[in-house]
Amino acid sequence: MRGTPDLQMTMLATLSTESLIPPDHPIRRIRIQLTAGQARLRRRIAQQASRNPPSAPEC
Repeated sequence: MRGTPDLQMTMLATLSTESLIPPDHPIRRIRIQLTAGQARLRRRIAQQASRNPPSAPEC
């Protein structure tokens, strides 16, 4: 253990994607549209699930 110690780099970083993407980037508008589409799909799937019995019996 002689000589100068080598400093170990940090392995984990605490960055969020929100902080990395500029506020005016087009992907933010796309995200809004995708979130709305997912909500519509969730409602539609929930409606279908409430009308149809499960396809497999529960164990």
